[in-house]
Amino acid sequence: MQYRFGSKGTPEIVYPQSKEHPRNYTEAGVLTFAGGGGAYLRFKKEPYGYVVYTAIGRGWGQKAGLVVEKNNKLISNLKCNKAAATSELGPDLYEKAGLPEDQKSFDLP
Repeated sequence: MQYRFGSKGTPEIVYPQSKEHPRNYTEAGVLTFAGGGGAYLRFKKEPYGYVVYTAIGRGWGQKAGLVVEKNNKLISNLKCNKAAATSELGPDLYEKAGLPEDQKSFDLP
């Protein structure tokens, strides 16, 4: 599992470069809301964090995107521009991949 950002075929960021187990640099979490829920992955590369998220809730619909953090503060929120994002994020994937639970929590932007 890698975090990749940039143009297809020529990403600006590929993390990690090596083929190490994702539990060494990724934490996972789920979100619960009235009438919905969500899931996210946080790729950790201090002082940065890259959070890929997807969620759905009553009253606001679907949200998906990428949050970039520096020193635990939001510096960028890039929203998915597709009307209906497809996601496989969730507890089944997290368990199968052996990912640890995120200890920081995550608030949707």
